[in-house]
Amino acid sequence: MLYSALTYQESPRIPGVYKITYLKDQRFYVGVTRDLKRRFRTYNKFASAPQWRLNLCKENSLIKTFSLQNVFLMTVFFYEYSILDSFDKAVSNNVLKAAEEDYFNLLKPTLNRGKPNYFK
Repeated sequence: MLYSALTYQESPRIPGVYKITYLKDQRFYVGVTRDLKRRFRTYNKFASAPQWRLNLCKENSLIKTFSLQNVFLMTVFFYEYSILDSFDKAVSNNVLKAAEEDYFNLLKPTLNRGKPNYFK
C-alpha cells in the first residue's frame, strides 16, 4: 500500500522508507525507520517549534499577509510526509537498508547529505 501526503496522525506504526518534501521548492529527504508514526511525530514537533516556524515565515514573506499566530499554524503545511515503501514488523534491518539504498539510487534526494553509509 502506498501512503502519500500524510499527517503524522494518519501514518501507520510499521517500518518503512519515507520521503519528506519541502513544499516551497520541492526539495526532499529520504529516510528509513522502524516506526513511521513515531518518526513523523518527531519531525512534526521539530517543524512546529516557534523558532523554525518564524524562520519559515520570514523566508516566505507570509508575515506581511497574515497575523503571526495564523502563520505559526500554517507553517506545518510547508512539509509533506509520504511513505515510499512499507513492511511488516518482522522485517530485518538488511531489508530496510537495501530498500533505502534503492530509493537513494532511484530518486537522488536533494536534502540528504549523501548516500547512507552503514559501515561507519
